[in-house]
Amino acid sequence: LTHVPEAGGAPDLAEWRAIMAPHVDAGDTWLSAPWAVTEFYVYRRIAALLRYFQNGFDPFSKAKRAGLESAVGSLDAL
Repeated sequence: LTHVPEAGGAPDLAEWRAIMAPHVDAGDTWLSAPWAVTEFYVYRRIAALLRYFQNGFDPFSKAKRAGLESAVGSLDAL
């Protein structure tokens, strides 16, 4: 694992540096780091790759919207 790249003007860079520091320093891999860390990390790296913080493009927006819309009925029942 490596640190999230600095390019792109991301407002969360300091937080991601702090989150990843123990894992980068330990030489963790995708398989040795905690699952939640690597799960969030991969999505954060995709955001960096697609320059989300520069252009706002979210490749998962359609799936997120569909999930939210399908949950409305269940939430209303609560």
